[in-house]
Amino acid sequence: MSVLDRAVHVEHVMGTVLSLDVRDAVPDSAVREAVALLHRLDRLCSTYRADSEVSRLRRGELDLAGCDPDVRMAAGLCEQARQLTGGWFDAWAGGAFDPSGVVKGWAVERVAEVLSAAGSRRYSVNGGGDVAVGLGPEPGRPWRVGIADPLQPGRLLATLRLESGGVATSGTAARGRHVLDPLTGAPAQGLASVTVTAAVPPFSRTPLMIPGASAVVPTTSRLRTWTSPTLALTPSEGS
Repeated sequence: MSVLDRAVHVEHVMGTVLSLDVRDAVPDSAVREAVALLHRLDRLCSTYRADSEVSRLRRGELDLAGCDPDVRMAAGLCEQARQLTGGWFDAWAGGAFDPSGVVKGWAVERVAEVLSAAGSRRYSVNGGGDVAVGLGPEPGRPWRVGIADPLQPGRLLATLRLESGGVATSGTAARGRHVLDPLTGAPAQGLASVTVTAAVPPFSRTPLMIPGASAVVPTTSRLRTWTSPTLALTPSEGS
């Protein structure tokens, strides 16, 4: 078995812990570039930082045309998500722009692009439920991505095996019922967790938490199962 060069980095950013695991040769500068990109997007798009452009936009101190191109791109992705989900994903539903449902997954994707552009083919980028992977950590072995059980903290509900692609999970395990129904403004009920793979647009996981959304949100499967490679739905207790 060949020994691969490896770079591992853990960064606290965007209110979560994001990890990089690179199993082939990649310049240190690529890792630094990836980390700098994460902090830049956090500074621009965080709704928790009073000095971010998104916070200033929400307060009316900026208009979208005057924002950084990355903020405008985030807004464009949110609008695309709104249209593709028939309004079930709506970054403007609360009356103020909140791109949080898109930005972290988008940031993970962009970090993967940085690593790929630097020559890496075997990498994993994991950002609190949003995961992007390249080829397996070594030939013939896929990455293993765990899905947290939202009803039993500390337990894995399932483990997916991936070789190139992405996984995104939205649920109650870390932040409780933080997904809001855009029609009522109340926390979504019925499901405790939704996981999708790269075959589904990454924002699809969020509206699928809302009862009724599965009828219009684009998916390739709607199986109520823990192990579907495309879609996994976890019912809430009592559902």
